[in-house]
Amino acid sequence: MGSAQASAPGGFLNYDFAAQRSGTNASVGANLEIGAFAAGLVATTQVINPNMSAHGRFIRLDSTITMDRPAQLAGRRLGDSISRGGAWGQPVRFGGIQWASNFATQPDFVTVPLPSVAGSSALPSTAQVFVNNALSY
Repeated sequence: MGSAQASAPGGFLNYDFAAQRSGTNASVGANLEIGAFAAGLVATTQVINPNMSAHGRFIRLDSTITMDRPAQLAGRRLGDSISRGGAWGQPVRFGGIQWASNFATQPDFVTVPLPSVAGSSALPSTAQVFVNNALSY
């Protein structure tokens, strides 16, 4: 397995602003994702303000701290979120800890067996290769 180099600390801001006007009514909304990263940790939080023009408050949607461990092909996550309410249900806020395999931390790691064909012949011969009942080679 390759060794990963630690990146310098930093942060980011993803934003989405929307404005609309209907007659004399105007509204401006914002959806923000704020994040910071350092020493193998990434912390993010999302907030929304559906009507900034009416002095609305920002509402926190979810927050997550993620730690990937490439040497162990594992990731850990601590956070909370809100589920989507279906046609008959209400959204539910949930939180917890997740510890899972994360093969994306090592892109060169092969997680499935690779197909191979090998053989030899004492005399000159030909071979036909069929894939899904279709001659491919």
